[in-house]
Amino acid sequence: MFIQLLEEDSVAVKTRERKGPEPALVRVAAHRLRVQALWILIERPASPKELAAELETPVGNMSYHVRELEQLGLIELVEEKPRRGAVEHFFRAIRRPLLTGEDWSRLGPGKRERISTWVFQLILADAARAFEAGTFDSRDDRHLSHDLLHLDEQGWRELTELQDAALARTLAIKAESAERLAASGEAGVHASVALACFEVPPPCGAP
Repeated sequence: MFIQLLEEDSVAVKTRERKGPEPALVRVAAHRLRVQALWILIERPASPKELAAELETPVGNMSYHVRELEQLGLIELVEEKPRRGAVEHFFRAIRRPLLTGEDWSRLGPGKRERISTWVFQLILADAARAFEAGTFDSRDDRHLSHDLLHLDEQGWRELTELQDAALARTLAIKAESAERLAASGEAGVHASVALACFEVPPPCGAP
């Protein structure tokens, strides 16, 4: 298993301990500017003032959304620059290393939940951005699937192993594509990939 590591964020942790993970999962995707700002900060550092200018919104409005992203642990302060008697703050998205299944097994349930919440934030942000741009269903070969399964322990292990293998091949395809794009100069296709396999409560009335 591979998963992206979430570092501690005291404000976000307190919020989730009080309200549970569900409200936090929609806080990025709930607002278009928050999604757009997060994606700019994934690509490069920027200040709320720069984000406001690029996204054509008031600085105060953008500062609010930046604070939301920071409280969720998705971005971090990387630089402060004096500007005419004030200080301009620059943020960037937090890039996190991949964890193996062994690393994941050593984490407690609370930290696992915070990591999962962070990853689903990015998935929701990707989807919101794609729907707004009209690219989500623009290709007839795009993939979207969902199913509920009832498995024995062997089936669960086989399923998670399949997911791990799919991720490993996905990362290999990413690296191979990067080499070809560098050589060809092709514009390429920007894609979001999400793999998930998790236990859910049984349906009502199920044994």
